[in-house]
Amino acid sequence: GTAIKIWHRIADTPGLEPRHYLQAWSFLRQAGESPSDATAATLHGLVIEVPMGPGIDRLAAYSDLSVRFISHAGSAVIWDRPDESLDEAVAVLLQAGDKVVGQIGLWDGERPGPPSAGQIRLNLLTPAGLRFGQAPFEVLAADPLGGPVVSAGLVLLEKLLGMAGEGQEGAPRGGGA
Repeated sequence: GTAIKIWHRIADTPGLEPRHYLQAWSFLRQAGESPSDATAATLHGLVIEVPMGPGIDRLAAYSDLSVRFISHAGSAVIWDRPDESLDEAVAVLLQAGDKVVGQIGLWDGERPGPPSAGQIRLNLLTPAGLRFGQAPFEVLAADPLGGPVVSAGLVLLEKLLGMAGEGQEGAPRGGGA
């Protein structure tokens, strides 16, 4: 119906935020629609989840080179790309994630609860749905496919938090560590 046409229009409009495409495809999949093979494995975003104490640290990087970090303590750093200083670190992370997308299938069950202590989860966000890998941190960090994602995520997080801590003009806004 009309909603499906609107969601397709959103999914096909260039220049929107990756989150808009992901939301449109989520609605389209719920309505029984499927992306083309060429679109299905497009990596629009990647979220790394790591349990920390009573909560979870989440680092999200998107194909528009924006970044979100939500700390287990409740603080957040939002990087909406005010300059190009994180572009390379984000691109390296997304390239590593893209290699994983090409190797693992879609998750077709209910979304699992948060990872437990000692685990790390990589969530790969595509028009066809969620793909993810989860394992003990040391195992995933040493994995030929997951390891580069973990390493690139750590580099990006260090740069992002370093900039947030500097309080520079144009630095990410949000809470501290």
